[in-house]
Amino acid sequence: MINKIIFAGFLFELFLLDTSIKEEVNQREEETLAFTKMLDLAVLLGSDIHQSIKNPKIGDKAERDENIENDIQIIEVKLAAPKKLGQFSEDFGNESPPVKYTRTLATQPILHTQECRFNEINILPGSSKDFPINLSDSESEEEKPTATTISSPSFLSIASSGSRKRRKSESTKSSVSSLEVSAYPENAYEVQKILATMHEGNTKRYYLKWIGWPYTRCTWESQKNLIDCNEVKKQYRERIILRKCVAALVSESNQIHLPKLRESPAFYKSHEWEDELNKIALCGNNGKIYVENWVDSAGKPKDFTFITEIMIDDEVKQKLAQNPPISCNCQTENCGFEANCCPAKTGNSFFYTTHGKLRHNYTREDRLIECNDRCSCSINCPTKVVHRGRQIPVVLFRTNKSGWSVRTCQKIMANTFVMEYIGEVITFNKAEQRSDQTYQFEMIGNRFVVDGLYFGNEARFVNHSCEPNLRAVNIHIEGLDVGFHRIAFFSVKDIEKGEELTLDYWASITPEEFKKMLKAPGKTKCLCKTKKCRGYLLRTKN
Repeated sequence: MINKIIFAGFLFELFLLDTSIKEEVNQREEETLAFTKMLDLAVLLGSDIHQSIKNPKIGDKAERDENIENDIQIIEVKLAAPKKLGQFSEDFGNESPPVKYTRTLATQPILHTQECRFNEINILPGSSKDFPINLSDSESEEEKPTATTISSPSFLSIASSGSRKRRKSESTKSSVSSLEVSAYPENAYEVQKILATMHEGNTKRYYLKWIGWPYTRCTWESQKNLIDCNEVKKQYRERIILRKCVAALVSESNQIHLPKLRESPAFYKSHEWEDELNKIALCGNNGKIYVENWVDSAGKPKDFTFITEIMIDDEVKQKLAQNPPISCNCQTENCGFEANCCPAKTGNSFFYTTHGKLRHNYTREDRLIECNDRCSCSINCPTKVVHRGRQIPVVLFRTNKSGWSVRTCQKIMANTFVMEYIGEVITFNKAEQRSDQTYQFEMIGNRFVVDGLYFGNEARFVNHSCEPNLRAVNIHIEGLDVGFHRIAFFSVKDIEKGEELTLDYWASITPEEFKKMLKAPGKTKCLCKTKKCRGYLLRTKN
């Protein structure tokens, strides 16, 4: 009987101990989650955070050490910032500890590109057979080298400046430790951009995207190893400043999922889409585009192709061919002011200032004419303001309620050209047949429509406001057809850096007409929250 009581007491003590351990573990998980959120937010906004993990103090010393190591590893996976560089899982669902890596020095000089280099080799083992690399297990020449295969050069950072030449007699001792550079593309070790920074003790690390390799192959590297990276560092600092400007202006609801940003593929999806946009935008002499998503996992819209020039439908081309083209033979510096220039030829005034801003005397009834490609003037012609494309860098910013929005990366003065509404130019009848008319912008006379649903640019994502900071201006470039023109967005007031760019979708409709249209089905609640808010959005926009 006594033995049974003792045994029951022993079981009860085990139960209490198990409960105590579970409570300790739950508390540690909460601390870990809080630490994760704090660190991820700080990394996003460019703050320096030093990593420190508290001792859970449960069990004996060996158990404590094991739990400390496990806690650190879990945090490292969540933050994608391991002390021991590790390979991230494709679906971000695997929270296993990071894989240890082998470090070695090259026995011969290594070729590299001129942009951004490192003075050591960091290798992580993988499973791919496409990129064989032979390395030594140690930096010591006396130890026998072993072969290691890595999955991709994204886990490799090297530079000849850090490699030391050996004599032939030395290199023959361990020829297996030389690197097979020919197995990699020329730009395998060139850094494309810095994605984040963090501190580990006194060591600052950079999270790097490598040119030619996917974002899932990004790696953390220490600051002391970066060479010739001033340009990418400058670009990263500019992005951090922009993020801080935006963070100061957006509501808390648009930062609700911010701490989880780097725990999901959304972080990579945003950067991948950003690279795709800039590859096209910068080739068209447009300003840079940033993509920031702090609220969900949304990326590039489905079935959407980014373009920088309008796509004119064949049927529209046939109709436009009936109108005679216009052009001039003016010298670039005199364009716009001479009697033989395009604006004067069509009986219109020149509505741009010498700095390319819209004159205050311009009204919606005026026709704004620009020179075109048939003219003898260059791209620097004073009339070719819209023709030169968007020069202001912008950021596509994901909002919690209104989807994607557009914000400016620099201060914009009033009456400045910001961007053109780009898309497919189709006939009004064809536009009416399309089920989704959300991104359709009608031209004068209701003959032609610019549809940005499937093909368009950043202007497609400009949200509505009943008190906007942009207005749509009709620009005639291709010819004299009154019903065919470009749609350009100009600022109506000074716009601060980081501020959202907005447009009144129904600016051409009178208040009386708007009230009548409200009776039609399909209206939705307006979210602009301005003093002049009409309360609702109509089904189609003008």
